[in-house]
Amino acid sequence: MNAFSTSGPLRIAVIGVGGIGSTFAFHLASRGGHEVMVIARPGSDRLGQLLTDSGIVSTKGEHVAVGVSDKLDEDQPYDLVIVTLLAHQVDAVLPALQRSAARNILFMFNNFEPERLQDAIGTERSAFGMPFVQASFDTDGRLKAVVGAAGQKTKLSDQRWVDLFSQAGLPAVLETDMLLWLRCHAPLCVAFESISIAGVRRGTGASWKEALNIAHGVYESFRLVRGHGYRLLSFGKGVA
Repeated sequence: MNAFSTSGPLRIAVIGVGGIGSTFAFHLASRGGHEVMVIARPGSDRLGQLLTDSGIVSTKGEHVAVGVSDKLDEDQPYDLVIVTLLAHQVDAVLPALQRSAARNILFMFNNFEPERLQDAIGTERSAFGMPFVQASFDTDGRLKAVVGAAGQKTKLSDQRWVDLFSQAGLPAVLETDMLLWLRCHAPLCVAFESISIAGVRRGTGASWKEALNIAHGVYESFRLVRGHGYRLLSFGKGVA
């Protein structure tokens, strides 16, 4: 583990400033009192909004000042870099993360091959998690976030980051086998989100045919996990 000082605020960068990343940055800066830099895609509307607002603004009118950039400062020895991109987007920033002087890097997205990122960054400074917050933007780019709904807690692989998130008002819990959790969670998300999207587009629930397709999809996905030599995690009840 890479140590960091707890005598003052941490230097934190957040790569990916959609709803999840913005919520993390908002809480870590406002409630956690940390020095936060957010990195948005060059030329994106979100980057423009952040620059215009000089930070993140909530739908309640709360303003939190954060640094804003379109790229990671590789020479900055951040205590923590949080990556909230989608899995297929991470390769674009992986070289910069490898070169970065950041002490710790936390990947926060669905990921079937977490070991690949761990090998690229180094086991000692890489950590993984899964965010459980609900966040969106209104038409003015203001953040609406709900954390802790129905007792949900963000899962993290390192107790240091559990403490960091919890102290910033982001309920979190330690998952001792986060890599296996991610590998088993990804197939569930692919299957259930696909049918959810179809239902939302129609404005109705799932059909029996779609439900059957989900069942087959989950079965085949977990068979693939087992085929790679991994056991399955029974969510909430231990290991199966």
